[in-house]
Amino acid sequence: MSKCAVDQQVTYISGLFVDGALSWWNPQVQTLGEAAAYALTWTELKELMRKKYCSRAEIQRLETEFWHLKMEGSKIAEYVQRFHDLSHVVPYMVTPEFKRIERFIWGLAPQIISMVTSSKPVTITEAIDLSVALTEEAIRLNKFDGVEPKKKETHVESSGGNKRKFSNFKQSTGMVVKKGELSAPAQDSAGGRKKGKGYMGAHPKCNSCQKHHSGRCSLRVCESCGKTGHTKDFCWANAGRGGQGGNGNRSNRGGNGNRPQGNQGGDGNRANNANQAGAMNRNQGNHQAGNNGGNGQRPGCFNCGDQGHYKRNCPELNQARGRVFNMEAREARQDPNVVTGTFPVNQRYASVLFDTGADYSFVSLEFRNMLGLAASKLDIPYSIELANGKLVEANEVIRGCVIELGEREFALDLLPVQLGSFDVVVGMDWLSSNKAEIVCHEKVIRIPTDDGETIVVHGEKRETPLRMINCLKARKCLRKGCVAFLAHIVDKKAAESKIEDIPVVRDYPEVFPEDLPGLPPQRQVEFRIDLVPGAAPVAKAPYRLAPSEMQELSTQLQELLDKGFIRPSFSPWGAQFCL
Repeated sequence: MSKCAVDQQVTYISGLFVDGALSWWNPQVQTLGEAAAYALTWTELKELMRKKYCSRAEIQRLETEFWHLKMEGSKIAEYVQRFHDLSHVVPYMVTPEFKRIERFIWGLAPQIISMVTSSKPVTITEAIDLSVALTEEAIRLNKFDGVEPKKKETHVESSGGNKRKFSNFKQSTGMVVKKGELSAPAQDSAGGRKKGKGYMGAHPKCNSCQKHHSGRCSLRVCESCGKTGHTKDFCWANAGRGGQGGNGNRSNRGGNGNRPQGNQGGDGNRANNANQAGAMNRNQGNHQAGNNGGNGQRPGCFNCGDQGHYKRNCPELNQARGRVFNMEAREARQDPNVVTGTFPVNQRYASVLFDTGADYSFVSLEFRNMLGLAASKLDIPYSIELANGKLVEANEVIRGCVIELGEREFALDLLPVQLGSFDVVVGMDWLSSNKAEIVCHEKVIRIPTDDGETIVVHGEKRETPLRMINCLKARKCLRKGCVAFLAHIVDKKAAESKIEDIPVVRDYPEVFPEDLPGLPPQRQVEFRIDLVPGAAPVAKAPYRLAPSEMQELSTQLQELLDKGFIRPSFSPWGAQFCL
């Protein structure tokens, strides 16, 4: 280092510190001391500077950058400079020398990497010199896509007739487009924008497509439907409807129904016999779907030809519509807008959903077999829209079904469809005809009757789980000092058991009187036990109780003696009732 002595290297280099480096070095001198700070070796100083300005996170970022470092296009000088910088910061990634050479060759451009690899350079200098020479040769031969000898201009003129040259991009006459600008909109949307920043290119913003490009906008707007992406000639609204102002020709605006598709049948006429010749009639009727009267009006329905609706909503199809928003049973109990319950339908208990979102009443395919009634065909089939948007067709109805609500019977017509968790869905047809009122927050249905009464039907409410704990958890709570209450609950409404309710006891009521009249009658034979002569009772105190307990026992025995339930014992072996 400028032939500076080893002991003066730190002093020399610290004298070159300015700005942030000098602000960092002054506290180091004060902390370590001036003598100790300038006594540091050059290696120790580099380690301190590395810890300050190259943290571990920064080193990891540089390692990742070095590991993925590649040559961009033909910029060989920038690649070599960055390779040397990273090699100096993280030298262990390119040690020994053969790793340095392999890492350098790995990041070269694909146009020259194979030639450098086959030459097998021994030193990094040899590899760099060879790479620079090969890159200059590749630039001269125009092998790099991003480097061209000269930018040429391409004159794009309008194509007449049915020619398709450049018709998908520009249709103006005599317009000059530079070769590098043909893909300008695509480049602007991807490469011209950076994350977190606006557009950085030089092209103006187009008011039609809201993108940045030069020249005329290529966005197409259909004059028939007003949508983008196609023209009037290829509009889907005119598909199968013929031309506008002709006799049904789709491709020729003033033709006679011919569609030039090659030679189909000799004369190129695609229509056959009578119904598609010239006018392209749809069904030999009076609907001329090809030309709409020759006045150029926008076609509408493919079925009747009228404007304002499409075929799927055509009233001439005579297809009734309906909706059924079915849900799961658990969801219905928690939903405040519907009422559920279990009610008899044709004397069969069914899970019923009262839904105001359903236009008609429905029965599941599994439950329809339990009704015991035959289904009749509908004059007009119903198209039922389910909750998931799927359309199913119902062409049968089961009439004369009976549902029991509040001890009343109501007539019900059901359409068999595939349902979810419910057997029957009662819709607006039944609710409106019976003037039923659903009270959502109470989960009840109020149905007025002809005699002025109102039937209240209670639905299933949300189940509240019981809050119980087991014995082990209760013991843990008691050990923690929680307050416990011991309650003895008696149901006052519960009826007391009577003698008449017991099968055997009710046959002998005299044995179980309400009040005992007294002692039993005298026995005809006195009960006695003959013992061995001379035997005497064992000497043992009859009671071993505390004085207070003896007093309570004496009181209870005297009460029983007064009532006649007990009597004194005269047997020497019998225990006296009180001392």
